[in-house]
Amino acid sequence: MEAQYINTDKNDRLVIIPEQEYQALIKIADEFEGAVDVIELRGKLNNQFGKEEENFSFDLIKELSEGIAHPIKIYRKYRGLKSKELAGKVGISAAYLSEIENRKKDGTLKTCAAIAKALHVDIDDLLEWN
Repeated sequence: MEAQYINTDKNDRLVIIPEQEYQALIKIADEFEGAVDVIELRGKLNNQFGKEEENFSFDLIKELSEGIAHPIKIYRKYRGLKSKELAGKVGISAAYLSEIENRKKDGTLKTCAAIAKALHVDIDDLLEWN
């Protein structure tokens, strides 16, 4: 990114970037804002129906939104579980869990429901954001 800086007489520092880069930044911000809106809406709905909602850290939300790692892997690490531990709780092999986390296989609905339960998240939290 090639930026130019302008200092104003009011001690504001302005940044000038090419429009294409500006548009790309706006798109990323809109996508992230949309993800945060979904999380906030879910929290409001859960509160309305008496379900206690866990507040996740900004870093966790950012990692989920980037889509680099599978959400199961992200939540597993967030919960401080090793692959073997989660697989044992769910009743599947660590190898099968690894294949799901590495996107080599899709887990069955039954398996994903068990994983969600073990991680204390809703099953839709395990869906990819991208």
